[in-house]
Amino acid sequence: MVTHITQLIYTESGGFAGLQRGCTIEPQALPPEPLGQLQGLVQQAQAKAHTRDPALRMPDMQVYTLELVSHGKPLHADGVDQPQELNTSHWVLQYPASDVPDDVADLIEFLHEQAVPLPAR
Repeated sequence: MVTHITQLIYTESGGFAGLQRGCTIEPQALPPEPLGQLQGLVQQAQAKAHTRDPALRMPDMQVYTLELVSHGKPLHADGVDQPQELNTSHWVLQYPASDVPDDVADLIEFLHEQAVPLPAR
């Protein structure tokens, strides 16, 4: 199946003041390096090998949350899309600020620069 990320939802939460910041990005708006990291995250999310243990959080720890929304299109053997069959997937990945893996650091840095304050819940 070919997976197409259609939306990336980024949230920063925690920290001393407990403020939330975030943004929603269309993947085509990403620069090349963060885009490459996003594509790698999709593969890791599908394998469920990259989610950090949320039990490691402390009350004032900054946490980065990436929500990946994708649409996969099954293909015929001849490579033609089958538009009548659309599979939607949603993965949530969390990283404490003190433990951001190198292979997502550029993506998180880019998203951090795009983030704006979110309304209080």
